[in-house]
Amino acid sequence: MDSTPQPIPTTPSRLGPRAWQALRRQWAIVLIVVLFVALGMVYNVKTPIFEAPDETYHYLYVQWLADGRGLPPLRLADTDVEQGEMHHPPLYYALGALSISGVDRGDQAPYVSNPYANLGQPKVPGNKNAVLHLEGEGWPYGGVPLAVHILRLLSTVLSAGTVVLTYLTARTALPNRPLVALGAASLLAFNPQFLFISAAVSNDALAALLGSAALYLAVRIVCGWGDRLATPALLGAIVGLGMLSKVSLMAGLALIPLAYAANAWRLRSQEADVEAATFWARIAQPSLIGIAAALAVGGWWYMRNAIQYGDPLSMGTMRAVFGVYEQPLSLWRTVTLMAESLISYWGVFGWMNVVADEAYYVLVRLLTGLSVVGLALGLTWALWMRKNLARLPWHTLGLSAVWFLINLASYAQFARTITGPQGRLLFPAAASISLFLSLGLSSLIPRRARAALAGGLAGLFLCAAALAPWRTIGPAYAMPARVTLDEAPLTMRDLGIRFSEDVFLLGYQMDQSSVLTGDALRVRLYWLAVGAMDEDLTVSLRVYGRDDAVIGQLDTYPGMGSYPTSLWIPGEVLYDDYVIPISGEAEAPTAASLRVGLYRREGMVHLSAQDAAGTEVGTGPQIARVRVGPARRTEPQPAQDLDLRFGESVALEGYGVTHTSDGASQTLDVRLYWRRVGPLAQDWTVFVHLLDEVGNLVAQDDQQPVRGNYPTSYWDMDERVVDGHSLALPAGLAPGRYFLNVGLYLLGSEERLPVSGEESRGNYALVGPITIEGLSP
Repeated sequence: MDSTPQPIPTTPSRLGPRAWQALRRQWAIVLIVVLFVALGMVYNVKTPIFEAPDETYHYLYVQWLADGRGLPPLRLADTDVEQGEMHHPPLYYALGALSISGVDRGDQAPYVSNPYANLGQPKVPGNKNAVLHLEGEGWPYGGVPLAVHILRLLSTVLSAGTVVLTYLTARTALPNRPLVALGAASLLAFNPQFLFISAAVSNDALAALLGSAALYLAVRIVCGWGDRLATPALLGAIVGLGMLSKVSLMAGLALIPLAYAANAWRLRSQEADVEAATFWARIAQPSLIGIAAALAVGGWWYMRNAIQYGDPLSMGTMRAVFGVYEQPLSLWRTVTLMAESLISYWGVFGWMNVVADEAYYVLVRLLTGLSVVGLALGLTWALWMRKNLARLPWHTLGLSAVWFLINLASYAQFARTITGPQGRLLFPAAASISLFLSLGLSSLIPRRARAALAGGLAGLFLCAAALAPWRTIGPAYAMPARVTLDEAPLTMRDLGIRFSEDVFLLGYQMDQSSVLTGDALRVRLYWLAVGAMDEDLTVSLRVYGRDDAVIGQLDTYPGMGSYPTSLWIPGEVLYDDYVIPISGEAEAPTAASLRVGLYRREGMVHLSAQDAAGTEVGTGPQIARVRVGPARRTEPQPAQDLDLRFGESVALEGYGVTHTSDGASQTLDVRLYWRRVGPLAQDWTVFVHLLDEVGNLVAQDDQQPVRGNYPTSYWDMDERVVDGHSLALPAGLAPGRYFLNVGLYLLGSEERLPVSGEESRGNYALVGPITIEGLSP
């Protein structure tokens, strides 16, 4: 027997040596894809279900097909479900229906919409959630949540293919620049917005994959790959599948003749008769084959729409769903909107209402700008050094650029006519965008430093992508803090208002003593859940300004939409933070009143409230007052100057008088110009008495400043307050000279502030004389 030890195989039997060598050579792209899939799983879990753009509507489309109901109708009135995305071609949704065919989704509605959601409004705080996140969404997944997470995983797998195709496209277009290809793959794989959409129920994932696949095959054709029959048919089939995933990918039809024209240009001949033969054999014939294949694969859906609805592109339904501008936007406004939406290509989450740190947007704007500069400099250098022109891969880069421009034109048309452009709509051109971003950045770096650049960019965007779910997305949907009653903070101002047997408003905390018009008032309410509730009550907050005009309002479910009352646990105290916008048109300054109520949306039934003593206090009791000042401080000038001091706190710097008549009555309107110059903790009442020359009282007006809307304790230091008083004059008042007695006193105690100055009379000021002409009897 031969006892010589046998060599141990170094390669598994299922993968030959060539396969392992290929993996070792391509370890970087393999690592990028693995990290992408891992991050996609994190985004999948950290983003609450139905909180990606239009995810509810994409899911309903999938569910429609999974229930065996056939293709959905295009017309809204023909279906009993929300039809926000059912105008799209069906390929992604058919794949999704197959993926969840074995999931028991129950027969209940898959979600409950949040009626107060701030969709598409990233600057408005709170209510980021499009739906209410009730019980049963957590691990272990089941029912609808399980179906949603499976569909999200499908999107991630599709998008992983897009990352690979981006790398392969760049390697084919620039075979001598492998670092550019790795940079392109990294810029896409670690783009937080691409990851977010890749972990959502959305046809954007399939559209990006098929758009990238079409570009990759077209670039290979330009380089001379393939035959004259099967290859154009394959490209056409991919384009046709793209047409079945998104209407915008009909642009892929143009890619077919462009690819073969670019290939023919690369192989152009000098002889005219050969050129004629070349046009048919190298351009016309394969283009016709490719277009025919595309229409055979994807044209049936458009034909069906044309026959049944007279709307082959389903644009009528799309306009009904999204709404359109009354008039298409101007070119300048369109370009402006597209520029503003740049950040949404890199990372605007939720329903376009959750934004990252501004530093991240500064970074991506900077890198995008540097890339454009690098491309411009590289092109300028190539044109300057004409001997290098022939060596450049104009055919592959040119085709990639044209594909980007085609998608950009489609995007511009959307921005020009449909509200709300979003950067994710450019993902079908993500391979070409990433290619040029990477190429432009590498053009600015010396050759020896390009490896460090590729690694540094990958690491930088990997960190940004890994942080986004924890720092930006997750916190946007976090529930408010809850504690036991014993743990309620001492800083809380007690209220003890009962709204029902199950809900108490324990107190509030408001750190702001003043807010400006156009700004926001922030307040924290402390709710106590006494009993379990099976209904979702709305919290109503109103800020009333001068003459009880509403100058700020907010209606929301508790937790700014994240913690409806049906989830409250008896005995817990809820820390509920609210941000109430104050109207920029509000009359100011004023001491505004903050009132709180609860109501049921159905029937708008407002709950009556009782204070701690059990006294009825209405449906919207006042809990606090706050100063509302003007956004821009002005210095109104009086008609007559004064120099009077009331105590150590208030100065009267002038006055003005006008006489008005409406025919039936006569009024003397007096404006006093006060200024706070010292401590002023109490609310003083202003008295204005009109006296004749012998001291008889003719008319008077006693009230707190600004018709009672701006008590003195709310005055800001060094603020000038214009205080109007209307004195009703008696009929038949004789013409002559009159005087005004002006002073400040405390209501109840009648204590007056002492007055110093030329017009002082001890505890009041004598202002005048005022000449009044004869009045009609």
